[in-house]
Amino acid sequence: MTGKSTVKSLDIRTVVLVGGRDFGRCPLAERLPAALWPIADRPALARLLDHLADAGVAEATVCCPEDVAAEVRSACRDSALAVKVVAEEFINGTGGCLRDAVTSNTQDPVLVLSGSMAVPPSIAGLVEGHRAGGADLTLVCNPGTPDPAQPGPAAEIFLCQPQVLERIPCGGYSDIKEGVIPAILRAGGTVRPLVLSHSVGNFHDHEGYLDAVGTLFENNRVEDVACVSRSPSRGGPIYEGAEVFVHPRARICGPVLIGDHARILDGAVVVGPGMIGRNAVIGENSAMIRSVLWAGTTVGRGCRICDSILDHRILVPDQSEVVGQTVVSRQEGNAGDCSPARPMRTPLSDRVARRVAAWLHLTPGQTSTLAAGLVMLAALLWSYWPTVRDLADVWMGSDEYSSGMLVPFLAAYVVWSRRQEFSSIPVRS
Repeated sequence: MTGKSTVKSLDIRTVVLVGGRDFGRCPLAERLPAALWPIADRPALARLLDHLADAGVAEATVCCPEDVAAEVRSACRDSALAVKVVAEEFINGTGGCLRDAVTSNTQDPVLVLSGSMAVPPSIAGLVEGHRAGGADLTLVCNPGTPDPAQPGPAAEIFLCQPQVLERIPCGGYSDIKEGVIPAILRAGGTVRPLVLSHSVGNFHDHEGYLDAVGTLFENNRVEDVACVSRSPSRGGPIYEGAEVFVHPRARICGPVLIGDHARILDGAVVVGPGMIGRNAVIGENSAMIRSVLWAGTTVGRGCRICDSILDHRILVPDQSEVVGQTVVSRQEGNAGDCSPARPMRTPLSDRVARRVAAWLHLTPGQTSTLAAGLVMLAALLWSYWPTVRDLADVWMGSDEYSSGMLVPFLAAYVVWSRRQEFSSIPVRS
């Protein structure tokens, strides 16, 4: 079975692609595929399926790696669509997933979407644009910068005619952009871009997810995921769920989305764009700036959370500072679970860096620069260590060379002792 629906008298088959866990680039993507990251306390994949159902799509096929199939099936369980999950044992690429998902002979066009997007586009608009272009394959793009009419980054959405499936190899790895599209062009087919009116908010890592949250507010799509709106703040609207507590002395500068039963305590400051998951707590005199807290996260007193993502059920200790980080929970479970929070563990490298910065009276930026310089020096010495050792033996065995070792120190002493004279010398440009 493949996803088949009728949108404005055009039959289409719908395929949603879900990537696997990442390794080495984003800690959160290592634990959970991006398509399962929450948008307003529900996985992005589930919200995409809801969007397809609202557009009139009745069936869809979700293709994912085998190791995340259980989590994907859980996210699809309550969908209004008839969803079939195809679990890939090996990495087959986007083209290979399309081949495996659309197995039956079909005369219907195929719609392929990434499961990790915050603001899905109009399905009817996609179908109409593909039909008007008359291409074998339509590559959907986000609007460009600075000209929105020009193609920008790929929206990870494709529409293709059924004959395109013949260009996909019968087995093995195949990528749509690198394999299928060149095969179409070599066969004399046509590939056309379709530029959307707004970005769909694709995300796969820390930066992309925070940008997608901003895109969600920019396109006024928050009404689709939140029912209640507070009085707008100076920075933008504030949306909240059921039984939210905001202390009278707390300050919120939107746009911000607050989940059910969340609590913002006395003196707390929240600056958007940001999302606060259900049952999350922001402690007294703490600040959350352009960040996302997942369900069940608790921020202690006097904390500063900036440009960060906090996984579900994280417990941030009092007086902590989390800047530009992705804090991951090591507890098993889905992003929507709300069992007791676990303390946030500060990496050993961060603790050492803080102690060194306090000892040398350096700022975090200066500490990072110093650490990078020491690492580069260590790498240089390690790379040329045999040569350095040979030079040291020569210097120590020769009076002439060993006496030359004093020259840099003597030069530094002379420069330091005459620093005032040097500083008074005018510089000519």
